[in-house]
Amino acid sequence: LIVVADGVNSSWKKVLLKENKFKPISQSAYRFTIKSQNIPANFVNEDLNLFLDIGKHFVSYKLGKKNLVNFVFCKREKSKVTKSWREKISKEKFFEEFGKSDILESLTENIEHVYKWPIIESEIPKKLTTKNVVFIGDAAHGMLPYLAQGANKALEDSWCLNNILQNRSFNLATQLNRYSKGRLDRLKKLDKASVNNEKIYHLENLFLRQITKLFLRLILKYTPGLIFWRLDWIYKFKG
Repeated sequence: LIVVADGVNSSWKKVLLKENKFKPISQSAYRFTIKSQNIPANFVNEDLNLFLDIGKHFVSYKLGKKNLVNFVFCKREKSKVTKSWREKISKEKFFEEFGKSDILESLTENIEHVYKWPIIESEIPKKLTTKNVVFIGDAAHGMLPYLAQGANKALEDSWCLNNILQNRSFNLATQLNRYSKGRLDRLKKLDKASVNNEKIYHLENLFLRQITKLFLRLILKYTPGLIFWRLDWIYKFKG
């Protein structure tokens, strides 16, 4: 049995799953980290902060116990893959993409560069296995990151594959087919939810943006648990 986990640009997938093509790149991500003492206090907490704009958004969150805060900006734009899979851009270029506001200027005051990379999506394959080879994680399917499930998806793949392999009296081909079918159903659901989140995060219609903001404010004020309830199918997954 060969388990392929070499990421979204999997060299194995290019040979064994040739029909699983990349989708045209329509999103890019930008990232920098800052020491917590160098940024406004409202960004230094245990929560994830989400800011929505027209065709773009950004999130910030603390990185473990390293006294760092991670900032990731995403926007709709055509992009391309570079050799290093990420490129270093200047603050001036970053401001061209996201605007020059007091908040962004204060956040970037103590950094020199911003890193940029294309967000890679691939089509969902018909199968995650071929003969004695099984694909997991981004090697199996790269999706938009707007559900924050990229790493978790790979963990789920590994967990489910391990559960199947625990049965030593199995026919490998049969069990791998079981794994493939079960995971594909799950991946399709995750992919659809992530695409829907992208539409919400990057709304460009002004009327729909106002309605969405009002709806979110009301939910967060009166029934914040509803946000988590709608994600139960993700976080209560048992394999």
